[in-house]
Amino acid sequence: MSFGISGDDIVKLGKKAWVLWEMGFSQAKNAEKQYAKFGAEIQYFVINLQQLGQVIFKVTKQVPPWLRDDYTLDLKSFLHICGDFRKTLNKCERLLEDSANFERGRGNFIYNIRWNLSVQLQVTVLKDRVAFHNIKIANILKPLELKLLLDLKKEIYDVHSDLASQITEVHEIVGILENYRGRFVDGISNELVAPPVSPRVPEYLEIRFEAAIVATNPELRDQAKFPLAQGINAFHHHFEQSTSKFHPENNISLASDSFTERIPVPVQYLNLMKSIWIVQMIKQGDEYAHSMSDKLWKFYIWELDEKFLLEFSRFIKIERPTKHLKEPDRRILDLFREEEFGIWLEDEEEEEEEEEESHYQPGLDYLNEILR
Repeated sequence: MSFGISGDDIVKLGKKAWVLWEMGFSQAKNAEKQYAKFGAEIQYFVINLQQLGQVIFKVTKQVPPWLRDDYTLDLKSFLHICGDFRKTLNKCERLLEDSANFERGRGNFIYNIRWNLSVQLQVTVLKDRVAFHNIKIANILKPLELKLLLDLKKEIYDVHSDLASQITEVHEIVGILENYRGRFVDGISNELVAPPVSPRVPEYLEIRFEAAIVATNPELRDQAKFPLAQGINAFHHHFEQSTSKFHPENNISLASDSFTERIPVPVQYLNLMKSIWIVQMIKQGDEYAHSMSDKLWKFYIWELDEKFLLEFSRFIKIERPTKHLKEPDRRILDLFREEEFGIWLEDEEEEEEEEEESHYQPGLDYLNEILR
């Protein structure tokens, strides 16, 4: 069996998430904006799980008949990267089962929400957590497919190295890997290749970022102790609030060649620099070095490299001679408060889990009843 999660689990979770959205959001009338956004993230989560299931199905389809009884997909690091979205989905389910705040009508659909501070807080926390899972799943689809295909190809060669070149499934796998040529796979040697070297973060920002992490944890003066998973979470958080959200070409009220139009909001630029710096620091850590034996971690980091390199290219004049973005004035960034240079996210997972265990009283499990 796969460790932690399987392809069948993905399919079941996708169905459960869809029922959760249908019963909890499709009939809700006059819902608060925050609740509607929560429902939108659940919908996106359903789509992501469907795409994840398609990746697993695509790889499973390539397993030769003579290997199917003994072969399982290695998904050990998948949940470590994406987070335990099964637990998050269960928390969403338990929240919506609260009959005191969520009124159900015909067909057991939620049609009215008693909006209060407690509900607002829980909805916000879970919405943000589902959104985080969505970001990670969307970014892991291609690395996961490549990793699983390479695993399968190796397994076939290990079992039948004498016949591997004649096995149809091997040719099909190689055909799929062609999609990654020039990206993760070198176009000439067919060897795996890492992305180009990262751009340099301005030194005055590096100093502020380093001071921020050392202030929270003095041990991080030693770059080898920079954490991998926590760093990945911080990257996604800051990148999603970076210049990736800045698209002046969509603002028709401004002249297309305006100089000021091409200067992003300073905090967006700062978040992009944080994202680049975080990945560079991750690569200095011992956890990163140890994780490179795991292909999924390796390809996932490479995916993040490509993500911020593409965004950074918007600032390079040679790439966009007349449309490249301009860096904000350093004097503005120098005025930012120390907390603006913070890197880490607040992790309330354990505290929240303890609180739920002590206060939660199980009610009627509507969704499981429907699924049964």
